[in-house]
Amino acid sequence: MRARFRILLGACLAAGPASVLSARADTVYLKNGKNLDGLILSETPAQVVVDLGVGAITLSRERIERIARSDAKQNAALRQQWQDKHFLHRKFSPNGWKDIAEAVRATLDQRERAVAARQALAQSDKNEARIREEIQSLQPSMLENSRRLRAASPQTDVAEYNRLVAESNATQAKVAMLCQELDRISNERKDARQIIADYLASLAAVHASFDKRMADSAGPAEAPAIASFLDKVARRLNALEREVAAVTVKATMEDGAALVSAVVNDRWMGRFLVDTGASLVTLSEDFALRAGLDLARARSGTVVVADGKKVAAKTLVLNSVQMGDARVQSVPAAILPQSVHPSVDGLLGMSFLRNFDVRLNGATGQLTLSRFTPP
Repeated sequence: MRARFRILLGACLAAGPASVLSARADTVYLKNGKNLDGLILSETPAQVVVDLGVGAITLSRERIERIARSDAKQNAALRQQWQDKHFLHRKFSPNGWKDIAEAVRATLDQRERAVAARQALAQSDKNEARIREEIQSLQPSMLENSRRLRAASPQTDVAEYNRLVAESNATQAKVAMLCQELDRISNERKDARQIIADYLASLAAVHASFDKRMADSAGPAEAPAIASFLDKVARRLNALEREVAAVTVKATMEDGAALVSAVVNDRWMGRFLVDTGASLVTLSEDFALRAGLDLARARSGTVVVADGKKVAAKTLVLNSVQMGDARVQSVPAAILPQSVHPSVDGLLGMSFLRNFDVRLNGATGQLTLSRFTPP
């Protein structure tokens, strides 16, 4: 992690003595049996205004049974406690840094959405696997029904022929419905990935902005309160960055396409074309045979290739795919009779890439895979 800024330790410590005091609040006991902790801001015979830290509440005297008051030192300790807890709130962030505080707050809000999106992605993976398994389970009956239809005669046994047609139509309709569900899941996954990508971009931007502000303001030590605020911001941003695992590799650029090396099943190195338009990782049959994959156990299916076409293929699940330090286990893949691109062993498609925010610098060939990994 890069060094974020320069603050004298003494300045930070100077802000701390009040924290050793008991941070006791005024307690307002209500007649309904509940109580409210805060600091009394003002009182009249009719009402009491209580500061809750980042907001205030006005209570009528009729609702209050009694008030237990803290002393001045305890009040000061509580205010310091609020400032430490809510340092990003506009009320407590120092002048000149409120825009940074607001940007960090907005990024934290985005993080919450990104966490929910990540959970949605995990669930969508399970749903997709279940649906694909269901589609695969219907294929034998579809093939058998098709065989019977070819053998049946609509002239000699109309009832049986019509029954087979109805059964075939019902199965095809079910498969079509399941495929529509896969399309819906795919769109939801795109939305979720975009939410995570937006959050990662926002985090990088606010951190860069903070770094620049710190570099531009380098000079005498900041006032203790500002030094404490800057320390807390840096700690918070660094904690957020620790939730992001980023891997950058050098890709070979050919006609605008990125070619990278990846390892299949922790052993077999191949050369792959990075393709976010491909639904699955694809392997040429030659590479699959070199890697010792059991093609006899692979299932028949289809895969979307680089030009958007769906082609027949054998599908299976790879134990792992790894590019640099970016590793994914249980990766659905397709085996094609021949490579989709000369001089490469396959496509690095979305069954691997969807686990990351993918950014390619076409000018430098730097390919960065970032994975959001909150606890």
